This record gives sequence, structure tokens and C-alpha cells, in this order.
Amino acid sequence: MEDVVDTYFNNTIKTIMAFNWIRSSFPQADLILFHDDDYHVQYVKLASYIRERARAHHSDICIGSLAVNAPPYREKHDRWYVTYDDYPYNVFPPYLGGGAFVVSSDVARKFQLAFPFIRYLGIDDVYLGIVAKKLYISPKNESILDTISVDTLAKECSHDAEKLVMENCTLAITKREITALRDKMEKYMKERNIENAQFIDHYKNNTLKTVMAFSWAVEKCNNVDLL
Repeated sequence: MEDVVDTYFNNTIKTIMAFNWIRSSFPQADLILFHDDDYHVQYVKLASYIRERARAHHSDICIGSLAVNAPPYREKHDRWYVTYDDYPYNVFPPYLGGGAFVVSSDVARKFQLAFPFIRYLGIDDVYLGIVAKKLYISPKNESILDTISVDTLAKECSHDAEKLVMENCTLAITKREITALRDKMEKYMKERNIENAQFIDHYKNNTLKTVMAFSWAVEKCNNVDLL
């Protein structure tokens, strides 16, 4: 194991360590689940579902909550700030949110071999997306691994052990409700051909400002359970 400080911004290093450890310790494993320690996972149901899916596709499994066309954060005060030197493009490749995802053993092996040759990025889930693109692996969206999906079997919950065991996952519920409300508001704006930035800061435009506030909160404060 590498000698590394256990901090959030070393998550990519820890993810690489996890791949190396799994490949060396459990070479016989054909499917591998990664998830954060604050996630409540219904392991039996999830294993059954993934096994059933794997019967049709034995290889190239790389599934989770898919992010598409996500732009890098370019403002220095952002938690996930990325410089142009670190990543010069305007959009990240498709990637799976790091909260919970599953890969098959062949994908894990390809990742492990590729890590030393692909430039490091401190955002672990984005880094895996970059590696996947280099390897011509296409991550797929899977609702049962999406914390805000009503069908999820793996949802963001709590670092509090009691809440985690009791599946008291207010964070996932709040995110789901906020995201649903934001989507409805954005649909409303799109139907009326309204651009967020093109309006006068006036009392009668408070609805537009509220929509912007929800969008900003979901994007910038996704670790907050109450707003």
C-alpha cells in the first residue's frame, strides 16, 4: 500500500490504491463494487441485479450514475477547481459519480494497467472517466446506483453509524427533491425561452432568481442536506 495522507483531495490516489489492492487480493472477483463509506447499500438485492445483468454482458461492465457534458470548475474558490494546465478542455468525458459504481474484472484490469500512463487529476471520478475514454470504455448509466433515483439500491446517507444502519438517508431524499424541483423549473424556463443570465434584477423576476439559486445550490453545495 502507498504511503499517503487520508484526505479528500487524495481520493484519486486512494482509488488507484483500491484498484491495485482488489486486483492483487481478489483476482478471482468478476464484478467489483466501489462505494463511499456514507452510502447505504442493499447488497443482496444489488448483487442479484448485477449478476442478472452480467449474464448477458460478461465484460466491459462500467455502470453507475453517469455524468455527461460536465464542465470543469474554473473559479479558484471552487472546491473542485481545475486549472487549464491540469485539464485544457471545456467538457469532461462521460464519467460515473464516485459515490457508487460497478466494474467488471476486465475493466478493473485495464484501468490498473493504464493508471501509470495517464496524467493524474485530483477529482477521482472524473479521472476514471478520462481513463475510460483513453481505453475506449463507455460508462453506462444505471439508476439503481444513482442516489437520487427512486429505484436506487445505493444511496448517499450519513457518516453517523446509527443513521446509516437505520437507512435514515435524509441527504439522498433532499437531493432527489431539490433536483426534481430544479428540473421542473429549468423545463419551465426552457419552454419560455428564458436564459438565466438575461434578465433584470427586479422583484417581478424573483422566480428566475429562485431557479438560479436552486441550480447553484445543487451544483455547488451537493454535500448539504438542508437548504
